[in-house]
Amino acid sequence: MEQNSVNGTGGDSLWIQLLGEVRAWHAGREVALGAPKQRGLFALLAMRHGHLVTVSEIIDALWGETPPGSAEGSIHTYVHGLRKAWEVVGVTGLLVRAGGGYQLEVTADQVDVAVVEACAGGAGALGGAG
Repeated sequence: MEQNSVNGTGGDSLWIQLLGEVRAWHAGREVALGAPKQRGLFALLAMRHGHLVTVSEIIDALWGETPPGSAEGSIHTYVHGLRKAWEVVGVTGLLVRAGGGYQLEVTADQVDVAVVEACAGGAGALGGAG
């Protein structure tokens, strides 16, 4: 299987859907994002794409005020699962560890929420110009 970087080669497309059910695709193939907590981690990282999300922020988002003692270990397991899921569709380097947290290396035009926000912002600017 040919491995592509996050940026892809040959026009491969990567798309992340956060509106409705959390789903993702690369080159027309859906990525198996896993169980609910793992999928929740992916959604959190996608919402904050391109920015570091600390382990403590992840714990707060996934478990709230009463995380299990195994929370950090579970996060490492979920990250491993997500990396493997993306490797199946030929993508590596998407989910990186840095400075006490994780970051999803995608652009705004690959995440539905960011696209909608950009369109809404553009529409607001047009409305104010008239």
